[in-house]
Amino acid sequence: MAVDVEYIRRIAGADPEESVELLEAIRDAAVEWYEKADVPRTTEGPLYRFWVANLAAWMYDNRGNADALAAIPSYIVTSVHQLRPRRESQRDSRSPSATAGGRIKDSSAAPVRGDKK
Repeated sequence: MAVDVEYIRRIAGADPEESVELLEAIRDAAVEWYEKADVPRTTEGPLYRFWVANLAAWMYDNRGNADALAAIPSYIVTSVHQLRPRRESQRDSRSPSATAGGRIKDSSAAPVRGDKK
């Protein structure tokens, strides 16, 4: 699902006369930024749309500022954790059946000090 340029225009507070090509380029840059952070372009849904639009709005506000890229706000950087798919190991470690006493069950693991064999 492509993030709509009009949605970005509203979030960024851009003038209605602002170039569609400029907003599309900024949107594409925001999508690429998330891709480089291991958020797949195929991510869909309102959360992805919201964060891409917010990053695009921030890029729109900071266009022409050479130092801005190094200062992407932490709330946008944190959004990567919401959007990035969990790895299998993360899914397993969060499931109730995968843990016992705060440790991951692994029958092949060596006993932990104090564990009974």
